[in-house]
Amino acid sequence: MQSNTRDVPFVGYTCIGPYVVLWSRVAFGSTAAPNQLDASMEDVTMEIKDLSDLASSTKASIVRLCDLDPQQVERCLLRPSPEALAYLQGCPPVPKKMSIVKFVDDIYTGGPSKPGVRSSYDFFAHISNGHDFVIESKKRFASWEPVWIDNIEE
Repeated sequence: MQSNTRDVPFVGYTCIGPYVVLWSRVAFGSTAAPNQLDASMEDVTMEIKDLSDLASSTKASIVRLCDLDPQQVERCLLRPSPEALAYLQGCPPVPKKMSIVKFVDDIYTGGPSKPGVRSSYDFFAHISNGHDFVIESKKRFASWEPVWIDNIEE
């Protein structure tokens, strides 16, 4: 079997000896091979970007997906379904601008302020968890200056 660069956007792949193994982009959670996990997470990241772009097209300062046209929201989803739309009804507000750094399934959100970073992270975690890519709270990452209270870093 031979791989072609035209296949790359549509499949995950890995090399095993002289063989190239191709597979469709399907999320397998934490048991996926790194290439498959990265490809699946890329799809979820694109869904999040599309939802953020949709939110940025509104004038409201705080945007919740439940306040947007369900048909427009559906067009952003990887696999639209009544269950997916119901899950999104309880999601955190959608950031209108997101800065995302991704390494396979480790995601870091950036922004100009702590609230902006936290908002992006909470939204990203909610969407990822809905795709069974569980974002654990212990992976929550902060890169701003530490705050010391009574000689304890918070």
